[in-house]
Amino acid sequence: MEIKSEYYNNLDENMEKYGIAEEDIPMAEDTFQALEEQMFSFAMFMLM
Repeated sequence: MEIKSEYYNNLDENMEKYGIAEEDIPMAEDTFQALEEQMFSFAMFMLM
């Protein structure tokens, strides 16, 4: 799975980097992109 993110590009590399167990990967897939999107949304809210 490729992640559309400036900081996280490859799901497998990130799962290994952060020590996420194989059985937990389905729950963690969206976390990496969702956190970045939330920060962007908050920044846009503060700028408006």
